[in-house]
Amino acid sequence: MSQYKFIKNSCLAAFIVSVGIDCQSAAYAMPILGSIQVNSSLTAQIDVNAATNRVYLAGGYAVQGLQIADFSTVSLPTLASVSGPAGGVAVDAANNLFFSTNGYGDKVQTYSGVSNGVLQSAAIAGCGGVLDFNTGSGMLYGTAQCGANNDVVFKYNPATNSIVAQTGTAGVAIDLTVNSATGNVYVNNSTGLHSYNANLAPISNGALVGNIRAANNVTNRLYSLVGNDIRIFDGTSYALIANLAGAGGYNIRVDSASNVFYVSSNTSNVIRAYDGSTNLLIDSLALPSVTGLGDITTDGKGRVYVIGYSGGTATLFALGTAKVPEPATLLLMGLGLAGLAATRRHDRGRLS
Repeated sequence: MSQYKFIKNSCLAAFIVSVGIDCQSAAYAMPILGSIQVNSSLTAQIDVNAATNRVYLAGGYAVQGLQIADFSTVSLPTLASVSGPAGGVAVDAANNLFFSTNGYGDKVQTYSGVSNGVLQSAAIAGCGGVLDFNTGSGMLYGTAQCGANNDVVFKYNPATNSIVAQTGTAGVAIDLTVNSATGNVYVNNSTGLHSYNANLAPISNGALVGNIRAANNVTNRLYSLVGNDIRIFDGTSYALIANLAGAGGYNIRVDSASNVFYVSSNTSNVIRAYDGSTNLLIDSLALPSVTGLGDITTDGKGRVYVIGYSGGTATLFALGTAKVPEPATLLLMGLGLAGLAATRRHDRGRLS
């Protein structure tokens, strides 16, 4: 067993196999594939381009600069920097683009994923800091501060380089999450949770509470941090599906492809993985040499990236994700192979 992972729900293999019970359930593992030290001031938001294995890192509202960690060789990642004003980051992997803002310059900017240079920009009403890309509609949503307690949420169309909609949120903007399944947008600000449709018209929060931190665009579920709990809601009716008491942390990210969601804590070095169907914990991993965790992103192909902190330093970790056979299943396979080998030895002793 690796010191960086543990596998749960193991069967009593020898006994179970001996009495003929088939134990073929799978456990979940998150091995560390690689890591690299990054600028701790540029870790408020991270996103990944699964096609290029590049992770984009940005600071919060109006924080200068961007960093790009290339995990093409996952065990030996490299780091590049993009200078200048910034704040927030999001990726359009299909078109190899990424987005940020230019700090107090009050613009959202589109970058080339090839050259890392700015391709175009559009004016927004404030200094940007949190972005989220709707993979279904191709629209970018973001929040901007510097709005005199009426910070805006905006909708940007990269194809036309235009701000399609923009509205005040009646408070100081903090977080933003887009549900690509419905197009709805959720903003958490100094006055609480605010819900909008895809065109940024306000809609009712219904039964939603807390800070919506993630959405599964396949199962249409919303994940909210409420105190130290995680509450999971239906993305359309807002009906409460589950309350995971004491499971809260700093951030939540969903891998819609595998229907697994991940939770990090800023007071612990442990990242946890939950089954998106049962909402049960399926694995946890203590990351080495860090005392707290930050933002998470997933690539939909079996990798999870998470920020770890220790003092004033920050490390970006790349984790693998895979279902692995239970020990009982491995033993059963081994006994089957041994039996096959014995049969072959016996057959070789026969006369034709």
